[in-house]
Amino acid sequence: MQDYFRSITRPLKAHAHPKTHKPRTLNVEKEHRRLKKLLTRKKDRIAQKLKVSFTQPSNTYGWIYLMVETEICSIKIHCSYAFEPFDSFIYWMEGILFDIPMHAWKIEEEGRYKKLFVYPVDMVFLRLVVIADDHYALEHCIYKEEHIVIDTIIRKEELIAQFYYGFRRFVQNEFDRSRWSNENLHESLNYLNRYFDTNWDRWRGISKYA
Repeated sequence: MQDYFRSITRPLKAHAHPKTHKPRTLNVEKEHRRLKKLLTRKKDRIAQKLKVSFTQPSNTYGWIYLMVETEICSIKIHCSYAFEPFDSFIYWMEGILFDIPMHAWKIEEEGRYKKLFVYPVDMVFLRLVVIADDHYALEHCIYKEEHIVIDTIIRKEELIAQFYYGFRRFVQNEFDRSRWSNENLHESLNYLNRYFDTNWDRWRGISKYA
């Protein structure tokens, strides 16, 4: 019996250990660099119009839909109350405002993920990239061209106006907290107002929501 115990508790040889391959999670800077390698440089992507809207379907509980549309493509993103995505939205907007857009906005759709990236092109334009894929690819940044849903270059003013005023219009006019969660979007809006509403009045004409 003693010999048997030794045989089953003896450490495996190095070559006998099961091999597991788990991609390491990249930090934010490396993630941006890896994705940027996939982006095209087509001229027809420059200065496209952008339309952003938030809606809360009356027949559902715990969902807010984010629609992002350009001249050539669009995507509807399902924001789930279970993962409260709007704190991340605030950080994402702050990064754009202060020209440090390294923080991606990650939205979990209870099984699938979307990520919104912004890259500075120059002093005027930003590049908005929306990635859509499953949990594994987004967690480990294994991006391929087919994961890119939207890739467009627009004016910084238009991007900020569309997301900020789109969010503000939604919270003020349509948001029903009883069908959401403990996340108070009115507080989130008040936080954004301190940065955008007083300092960016000259951009209001860009958005119909202003």
